[in-house]
Amino acid sequence: MKPLKIGVYIRVSTDDQVNQHEGSLDSQKYRIKEFVKYKNTQQKGWGDIVDYYVEEGVSA
Repeated sequence: MKPLKIGVYIRVSTDDQVNQHEGSLDSQKYRIKEFVKYKNTQQKGWGDIVDYYVEEGVSA
């Protein structure tokens, strides 16, 4: 089985969220990287993050 190619979309909707640790872009990126690392320990070659798509402080 080929590894999944993972594109990660992370965002915050306000400038305040950018500056908070919980839910910040860095925190979201860290958590998804750890999740992928965990999945790869469960199943060798599960997936690789190939790109990040980031929206910073943009409200819908």
